[in-house]
Amino acid sequence: MDNNNKQRPRKRVTKEVLRRRQFTALAVIFFILLMIVLLVAKGCSKNESSEDDAPPINSTAITSGTVPAESEAAVTGPVEEITEAPTAEAVPTEAPTTVPENPNTITKIEVDRHEIYLGVGQTDMLTVIMSPETSTEKGEIWTSSDTSIATVDAYGTITGVAPGTCFITVQAQNNPSVEAAIRVNVTLDGGAGYDNGGYDDGGYGEDYGYGDYGYGEDYGYDEYGYAYTSKGRASQNATPLNMKEDSKKSSKPKSNSADAPLPPVYPNEGLTYIKDILIVNKDIGMPEDFNPGLEDICASQFQKLSEDAAKSGLNIYLGSGFRSYDQQVIVYNDYVARDGKQAADTFSARPGHSEHQTGLTIDCNTITDDFGYTDEAFWLAKHAHEYGFIIRYEKGKEDITGYKYEPWHIRYVGSEAATYMYENNLCLEEYLGLA
Repeated sequence: MDNNNKQRPRKRVTKEVLRRRQFTALAVIFFILLMIVLLVAKGCSKNESSEDDAPPINSTAITSGTVPAESEAAVTGPVEEITEAPTAEAVPTEAPTTVPENPNTITKIEVDRHEIYLGVGQTDMLTVIMSPETSTEKGEIWTSSDTSIATVDAYGTITGVAPGTCFITVQAQNNPSVEAAIRVNVTLDGGAGYDNGGYDDGGYGEDYGYGDYGYGEDYGYDEYGYAYTSKGRASQNATPLNMKEDSKKSSKPKSNSADAPLPPVYPNEGLTYIKDILIVNKDIGMPEDFNPGLEDICASQFQKLSEDAAKSGLNIYLGSGFRSYDQQVIVYNDYVARDGKQAADTFSARPGHSEHQTGLTIDCNTITDDFGYTDEAFWLAKHAHEYGFIIRYEKGKEDITGYKYEPWHIRYVGSEAATYMYENNLCLEEYLGLA
């Protein structure tokens, strides 16, 4: 029993084991502290994130009570209202809903003339160009400001009723806010009166006409061949500045080649010249990019022709001049849509085959069959060659030219060729050996 009551000897711990245990305890404590720091940091980041996501407050009304801790240092006592500066960040809004634009909506209307003269009972029809060209809805609305002076039908045929002046308006059927206006002057004989060498109140005014405006740095013809000046569109009969003196020397027409030489020969590829004359017809075309504008010699010779006709009491003016390939596309397609291709081909050229693109062609006065019965048409047929022009599409030559008779359509070729064709009753195809 004595042996059982003996105390067991204590196990001795070495210094090395003691140091190991101390290191382990320190590591455990460090780990616990690190976890605590990480948890605290994570909690703080959540609070900051929630504050950033909160919507900005523009103004906060605070009645008597507790002020938030951040404001206590600066505010004491009851506060009626605290207004914070608005934040720079805008509150997101939804983009407005846009309605897609109809590609067929007409946005622009152009007409080939803005003023016409008619006799009582005479008719005329304008060329209307609508944009965009690709629109399939090109319906027109025609109205007259005074039907007792001139009427217009649904197809744009204008008829003179009684002497006077009114306006004809054409609007786009699918967008009536887009329109173009044409001034219509109706007289007993369809001509414009003269006053002091120009036009009277029924025409362009005495500032326009033969004496005041013509060519120069700011003068010329617009895209449709109308004469214009720095003060606006002038009379179709405006005299070029470099011709004023010549026109005063003699009123007798001259018909030698020096006064009406051959038109220039362009070096452009794709043009066809025979006897130094540019030819274009149903079989022979021109490049799409050929864009010379109204040729100077053609314009100046027409001015001489117009002046000399006026001295005989006649009014021959430029109704239409140069027309580009793109403009002809619109004109031709509109005629095809209205009358059908077979009918359109008898009076309108396909793009690239129009005489107007040569810059050597002019349509005189009103483009209607009625023009052929006027004194101006008779004078033109008799004297055009003296100024280098021919009636391009003669009566009786329809099977050769491919177009109906157009007494208003003249083409500049120079007086030598024009006189030969006139004296021998030849059209251009016959003269050039193409018939």
